[in-house]
Amino acid sequence: MSALLSRRAKKWLGKRINEQAEKVEQKVEHLVCDIDGEVRSYCYKCAQKEVERLSKKYPNKEFYIDGGWGHDNDYQVFCERCDAVLDNSYTETACDEDFNFFSKTSTTWDWDDVYDCMSVSKILDALEGWLPYKPQETKIEDWDEYLRLHFLGQKLLRYK
Repeated sequence: MSALLSRRAKKWLGKRINEQAEKVEQKVEHLVCDIDGEVRSYCYKCAQKEVERLSKKYPNKEFYIDGGWGHDNDYQVFCERCDAVLDNSYTETACDEDFNFFSKTSTTWDWDDVYDCMSVSKILDALEGWLPYKPQETKIEDWDEYLRLHFLGQKLLRYK
């Protein structure tokens, strides 16, 4: 087994993962602040319904929809009402959580599971310079992170 993945392997992995990940319908994340000041995530249609519901229940308070642009989150976000997958970018914390899920559990990677592919795609998008061709080319400063990414790539290649 080689120490690093080739450019060809990286290209193949990225293409295969993204083809599957793009099958997940992701809606734009919108935010609504409730009566207690808690900000909750919704798809636009559900955000409209929630603002309407809160406005009727609390007529002296003003509620509005915020968001509609990309957000970074520490986890995958779902609509509070309909459980739709909301489009977001992963922070380092989210990458760690999902990476740990795939690398430390008995869960089997499934190429046909579009949600597995979406998760890995978001990890790779969040970490520039993933699986570097040469260590000198990597933008990753933390070698522990580099080794974890390399391990993930090797694990994914076993499931092609």
